[in-house]
Amino acid sequence: MSKCCFLCNNKDVTVEKLSIFLTVIEYSEVFAEVASNRIYGSRGKWLTVILLHLVKFATRLLLLLKYNQGLHHSPLIPPLNRKKDLPELCRQSGNTEPLPENYSNPNVQVTFTLRTSGRVVRTVNAAPPLVSRSWQLPKIDEESCRTSPKSPSILSGKVLTGEILHIVRPLIHLASLGAFGEFSWKPFFIAMGIDVTSLHLLKQKHDFNKAEKLEINRRALSLLLYLLRSPFYNQYSKDRIINILQSTSDRIIGSGLLLRPLMEYIPEWQQQYFYAWSS
Repeated sequence: MSKCCFLCNNKDVTVEKLSIFLTVIEYSEVFAEVASNRIYGSRGKWLTVILLHLVKFATRLLLLLKYNQGLHHSPLIPPLNRKKDLPELCRQSGNTEPLPENYSNPNVQVTFTLRTSGRVVRTVNAAPPLVSRSWQLPKIDEESCRTSPKSPSILSGKVLTGEILHIVRPLIHLASLGAFGEFSWKPFFIAMGIDVTSLHLLKQKHDFNKAEKLEINRRALSLLLYLLRSPFYNQYSKDRIINILQSTSDRIIGSGLLLRPLMEYIPEWQQQYFYAWSS
């Protein structure tokens, strides 16, 4: 199997397992941290945080340098969109399952939503005959793989350096927290400088695919999260955010049902999600 087809179809077992492993860590790291904090205290909490970020850094670096998986997306494995992904999957040429004759007809409904559960499933008309179903993913030929806009870009030079900076930034931030303290301005500006430098280097490449451009835009917008990160949050934005929410809750009838619980949860969210800066 050629390298191009390997990247396009994601059939390499190691890459798939690493991606799943990394996604599981990203979804469960907060629960692991909270559990270790309750069982082992502050030392156990920080030890868990450091170990998790070391594992994430090693996995991301392996996917980037050895398997050429391009930009790291968050989340690495996006949730399945049945309405969008299923029709595209079935329309691909070379499908191992024969499609029904009327499938190409745009009037044929491909999916429907169950009334009780809301689950989206494929209709019987959009499925191949029962005797010929293999339940395997469709095959994509190598030529279509070369032109696939979803293939990850190969990074090199300054662009590769920018992506490595993005990957290593959580570890550098944790190290600076240990060196200068949790509420020091130095870790704040160090992390911000790394983020800005990484984006500047990545934007020197102009032929990213659509998904990668969206990821770069997401990273640029995530700079707004610095408003919720210590020590800026504790000294400047905390009181302003609470005052805005309180004022809105008092002036707009019914908004308090949503905004008052939000005001109570913001400090807890800020403490759990915005100090390690892994997003």
